[in-house]
Amino acid sequence: MSGLVGNATCDTVRLAHLNVTDLVFAEIREIPSVAKYEFMHADGVIGLGFKSLSQITDLPFFYKLLSDKKILKPIFSLYMNRDHTTEKGGIIFLGGIEPKHISGSITYVPVVTKAFWQIAMDQFSVRLNKTTSKTFCKAGPCQVVLDSGSTKIGVPSADVGIINNLIGAVKYLYNRYTVSCSRVKKLPTITLTFGGRDFNIGGRHYVQEIENGTNGMICLTVFTDTDLPNGLWKLGGGFLSSVYTMFDLAKSQIGFANLA
Repeated sequence: MSGLVGNATCDTVRLAHLNVTDLVFAEIREIPSVAKYEFMHADGVIGLGFKSLSQITDLPFFYKLLSDKKILKPIFSLYMNRDHTTEKGGIIFLGGIEPKHISGSITYVPVVTKAFWQIAMDQFSVRLNKTTSKTFCKAGPCQVVLDSGSTKIGVPSADVGIINNLIGAVKYLYNRYTVSCSRVKKLPTITLTFGGRDFNIGGRHYVQEIENGTNGMICLTVFTDTDLPNGLWKLGGGFLSSVYTMFDLAKSQIGFANLA
């Protein structure tokens, strides 16, 4: 991202029981392309993409963990808990996986480009009834980027309206779509296929319930226009909350498994 204003800072970064000393990172004060940047809620972002994305020559956080032997395996894994009835949140496990969250086998998909965690999605289908589905990526696999920092599923602009219409959503504000909250459990099943294996998500995964002041609760779909070029899709929490995800740096692959 061009136009960033800030400094390169060297400090110790602590995350749970792990700490990285002498880590050089960007301390950003201004992003001209982002309105009201100073009011953003996040204090910072720990990037876990490939080091080719870094705009600093020093090792990024995860690479430094490995270099300093704070973790032994070049793997991190992600579990997101979308159950709002419990206080247990998600877990990112640095250096391995947690089998207790996994049900059945793991399907691995090779990384296409070592920058973002980009892989091929064989197919994306919306089930219209017991025998009919509307399928995307028919001409060949769609390229997708995994984004654990977002709750949304970014779709190429030509398909955003189509997908939202198929699930009965109507346009709301800021290019978002909404459905009746009473219909969430009745919404169509959506299937994403990776490595020849189908992973299903229902309305509880791809709809966000948000308190909207005077209007009460509204239910927004996670399907929005992707902000990436070349027809790339972006898969955030709308999909990642339905699976256990493993990021294998050494073998340049991503693993998906059903949740236990």
